[in-house]
Amino acid sequence: MRARFACHACAVLLMFPLVGWSQSRDASGEANRRDHTASSQVVESPLDALSAALGGSFRRYHTEHFEILSDCDAGTVRRVLDLAEDTFRGVSRFIARLELPHRPPAGRMPMLLFERYKGYERHARQAGFPASEAVPGYFDETTGICALFNFANSTAIRTQRDELWRREREQKSLQRSGSNANAAAAAPAQDDVKSAQRALDATQQAVIATVVRHEIAHQVLAATGVQSTSSGAARWLIEGTAMQFENADGPNAFRLADALAIPPDDRPAHARRVVGDPRELAPGTAGASAAYAMAWALVYYLAETQPRALASYLSTPPAGVNELDAFERRFGELDAAFVRQVYTHLEATRP
Repeated sequence: MRARFACHACAVLLMFPLVGWSQSRDASGEANRRDHTASSQVVESPLDALSAALGGSFRRYHTEHFEILSDCDAGTVRRVLDLAEDTFRGVSRFIARLELPHRPPAGRMPMLLFERYKGYERHARQAGFPASEAVPGYFDETTGICALFNFANSTAIRTQRDELWRREREQKSLQRSGSNANAAAAAPAQDDVKSAQRALDATQQAVIATVVRHEIAHQVLAATGVQSTSSGAARWLIEGTAMQFENADGPNAFRLADALAIPPDDRPAHARRVVGDPRELAPGTAGASAAYAMAWALVYYLAETQPRALASYLSTPPAGVNELDAFERRFGELDAAFVRQVYTHLEATRP
């Protein structure tokens, strides 16, 4: 069975900040610059065949742990690779802290980055994954590839950029006019520009966390043998673990806000549903953001308070048993008292 992971918890957009990188070959396939680790990487890559199939507009780049095939400009590729390496470092710290059994990745982890949604959509459908601008990336454990498209070209981001530019033009027009009435209107117009910029920045920051880092985290967890998306592990555990790496440091601000927004009286029942019923975390499910937040909160709390028990659970996930029963055997009854402890811990981490 193919391991299919395209997480639908967030559908928004991106542009990011980098680590050392190297272009492996140019558009015509000629040899080009390689970093000092290139000669030691002899593992066959799933990008080899795709490189020929996708054509000359796609170039290949790599860092120490990742290689990427993309038709985007080099600056965009560099920022994505920087994000990937940062996610790898986050997973490495998690492995060390919990003393998790793991293995080195078998070669560089492969990524695809498409400049336009149309190319991404065509590839995703050929690979057997659903594709829409609301699902801007996926990880395929069968091939080991994490595929994304340049979300800066998405409809949502283009719309927000157009709105920002419109407001900027209005502000400049008011400033140039020189009339008293327009001068009075210039300050609110400037506030509108700042508001539009904040909205665009928030959208981009959200996708960096809840989409791009999330899918790369699935890739790194699988490549290091920490967590397979096809091993039968519980959905709450798979998603909850990946969400630990959606931010560079500290608690996940996006998931923390969503978790705290769940009404207190609903939290115990909600936690039991998320653990016991994988459909709560299925793509397109109503209330998925709250379900993802609860899964994040449980793994975050357990990593902080029961690290050895969580490490054991990750290393040897129970099979063939009710997931709620398995959770309670390992961590204690998932009742109102347990959930209160989780939220007491979350409240203490609130900025």
